[in-house]
Amino acid sequence: MLSALLVLVGLAGVLPGDARRAASALSRVRQEQLPWECTSVTVEELTRHARARRMQATRRQLTLFVPGPLAEEIEAVRHVVDPVQKRLIPAHVTLCREDELGGRSEGELDALLVAPHLKPVTLRFGEPEAFYEHGIVMYCIEGLEDFQALRQSILGAHGLKVHRPHLTLAHPRNPRAPGNALERAAGLRSLPPITFKTLCLIEQTAGSPWQVLRSVELSAS
Repeated sequence: MLSALLVLVGLAGVLPGDARRAASALSRVRQEQLPWECTSVTVEELTRHARARRMQATRRQLTLFVPGPLAEEIEAVRHVVDPVQKRLIPAHVTLCREDELGGRSEGELDALLVAPHLKPVTLRFGEPEAFYEHGIVMYCIEGLEDFQALRQSILGAHGLKVHRPHLTLAHPRNPRAPGNALERAAGLRSLPPITFKTLCLIEQTAGSPWQVLRSVELSAS
């Protein structure tokens, strides 16, 4: 029960510090044998607090946007299953999250983007599948090594986490859309491999749509 609640908090957008506080609060409830309702209130309060922090925060990530006609095909599905997420950001694969970029300066980020050793990556995705209530995702099934190598070129090898690339069609954080159903994404089951040749630095402020700050073409040579 404890682990399930912590997963719920994490999916709601709680930051690492909030998750630790949630674990501490839930542990105290169990140790002191307080009513379980106290635990629920604690989780709800932490979730609301974390969402408020997210809405106030400025986030920067490195991402790979789906190019060309394939993007149009995926966006048509996203428009039906989660129009909110579609408005926030086009179809993409996140390469580096904001917590991984840390406090890098503008100059450091610029240097990362123009590094000559950054190569295009080709990824193949599996069939759409449901995750956590009404979320719909397509996980990468080929090209993982090249994807991780690109991450390592930017972030370095020390302490690098394995991040499984994926395409989010519907995010469970958003309200469930009337058209949200796994079968609506059936047309993407045979999606061909996607080659990503452009890397973008993107920014979101106060929960608004993501904006592209910089983009760079990845060199095949």
